[in-house]
Amino acid sequence: TLEGETGADLFADVKEPDTHYSAEEQLATDSRAWKETLREAWKGNMPDSTMLPVMQTPTVLQLIGAPDYPIVMRQSKLMKIKKDHPEMTKAILKQLPSYLADPMIIFKSSTVPGRFVVGLELKDTTGINVVVPLELNAKSGRIDVNVLTSAYGRGDKNHTQIQYSWFLDNIVDGNAVYVNKKQAADFYQSAGLQLPMEGRRFNDLFGSSIKTDADLVKAKNENPEHYFADEQQKEQARGLSDIKQEVAEAFPNAQNIQDDGRSISFTMPNGAKVRVNIVPSIEVGRAEAAEARNTHGINANAQVIINGRERTVGQNALIELSQLGKRGTSYHEAFHAIYDMCLTNQEKSVLHRAYDKEAKGLDKDVYEVMADAYRDWMIARQKGHGTRFGKLWRKIKDTVSSILHILRKADSISDVFRRMESGEVWERPLNSKSSSNRYLVTNEQVLPRHRGSSH
Repeated sequence: TLEGETGADLFADVKEPDTHYSAEEQLATDSRAWKETLREAWKGNMPDSTMLPVMQTPTVLQLIGAPDYPIVMRQSKLMKIKKDHPEMTKAILKQLPSYLADPMIIFKSSTVPGRFVVGLELKDTTGINVVVPLELNAKSGRIDVNVLTSAYGRGDKNHTQIQYSWFLDNIVDGNAVYVNKKQAADFYQSAGLQLPMEGRRFNDLFGSSIKTDADLVKAKNENPEHYFADEQQKEQARGLSDIKQEVAEAFPNAQNIQDDGRSISFTMPNGAKVRVNIVPSIEVGRAEAAEARNTHGINANAQVIINGRERTVGQNALIELSQLGKRGTSYHEAFHAIYDMCLTNQEKSVLHRAYDKEAKGLDKDVYEVMADAYRDWMIARQKGHGTRFGKLWRKIKDTVSSILHILRKADSISDVFRRMESGEVWERPLNSKSSSNRYLVTNEQVLPRHRGSSH
């Protein structure tokens, strides 16, 4: 006899792809995301408290003790840089990730304990070298971050020349913790007679304990795949274009689309109205965070990252997606809207039979388990989607599934998910239902409150 699928059976033949990324690939991804974020933030329309993701902490900063957290900048700080340092243009700031990944020199702050000041080869529009103060082990809500507190040219004499003396004083005082010897030597050479070295060679100024570009090369060779995406690590900041593409896949037959940069609104064939807001990060209060932990079966004291949230109100769905969120968050949140607005009672019963037991074993809200399953199913469907073989294999599987559906005379999980993926569900009369916010969260130390044996 043909048995219906269970949550575990659905992915039994799916092999997860190797999603490792080299440091160079991750830097390129971070740089693209930062450029898109900066383009929107530069307009000054975001709340001052918004934390803007810049990049993941690069290897060179981890060499000198910085934790592997996202590097962020507060919107208010960006606006202050724009106002107080006009020579720090948007074009200059766009280059921060690549220069932070390969800095000229790093000092421990002489004025603020636990803070670094990173000196870059990058120059502002007047030709002055840029320095970037960095606060470590900070918090954005309940998320651990490193905060870029400013970025400006270290100038002297009304910003007409580089303040070489500041760099030399920090070196002589023993504040240097990392130096790229070639970059720093070129910098010293450009100073000429402005630095009284008293006969000392430049390289003699640095002790043997100071990390150098040679140490950085060694670290990169030992960890060529330093960044990688899996359930144990934070996702990197995603670009607007990547998230918008995912939204388009989640709502394939959307109509009357209006794209206002970070806000996309559209209608579906059955009259449902959807608005998707894309934000650098999502911060919630204690009560909301507690609710998110509870629905996801997360320990009460665990720190969480809010990937996204969705709310259905009658014929309207409001979705918010974080750039710090995981791949597939759009699919997860779309599931909630589809469940409320489009699914039949029979289709809902199919999903509950498959996932109620699993949700109970994980001590998670069953609707979150369902949404996660749809997200994973959609991601698995994307593998090989752009190749001729991938399209052919997908068509064969869909044909086989259709035959099995006829033989079963009943829906399977895949039958329901395929209707959601194709947009067929949005061609039906609209269900009217309202819901409170539903959150998708991740945490790299998440453990179910009760370990279940049934999966």
